[in-house]
Amino acid sequence: MYGSDLTSYKLLTVGGDTAHFYPCVLNTNDDITAFVNIYSKEIASTKLWKQNHIKFALAHSGWLYMPARLHIYEHVIDDINEVTIFSICHDNNAGNNVIYLRGGLNYIIESNIDITANTSTITLINETFPVLDTNGVGAGFNNVTEIWDKNMGIFFGLNADEIIYVKTPKLT
Repeated sequence: MYGSDLTSYKLLTVGGDTAHFYPCVLNTNDDITAFVNIYSKEIASTKLWKQNHIKFALAHSGWLYMPARLHIYEHVIDDINEVTIFSICHDNNAGNNVIYLRGGLNYIIESNIDITANTSTITLINETFPVLDTNGVGAGFNNVTEIWDKNMGIFFGLNADEIIYVKTPKLT
C-alpha cells in the first residue's frame, strides 16, 4: 500500500521569490521507489498561492537500461492560475530527478526520500536544471526530460519509460 512506504514528514521552505519555479532534487537511488506526498502549505483564502497537492511514486532511472516509472496518485490544484507545483523532470543519463516548486513558499513533504530545495540553476553530473519563470520557461536545460507537468492529461515517456495516472487531476 502506498501510505505504508512514507517514512519522513517535514516542512520544506523553497527560497527565492514567487515569480519563479525552482529545481528541488528528489534524492532517489537504485534501491528504492520514491513515494512522495507534497502539499503547498498556504491554505488561507487570502493567500495568493493556495494549496496544491501531488502524491506520486517514482522509480529511480539511470542510463537507458533502467527506465523511469512514474505513478501519479493525486494531483489537485485549487485554481489553475495559482500553481505551486509545476513539473517533474529526470535527466537522460544518470537518473537524477527534480520537482519544480514555486519559490518563496513552504511545503509539507511526506516521503521516504529527502528533497533538497535550490534557488538557482543546478547541474548534476552533466545534466542542467534551470530556474523557471512563472510560466514554466527556463533557459539552459541540458540532457533533461520533463516527465510530468501541471497541464498534462496524457503522459509521455522517453524510450521505455512508463507513466501511469492513477487518478484524474481535479482542476476547478
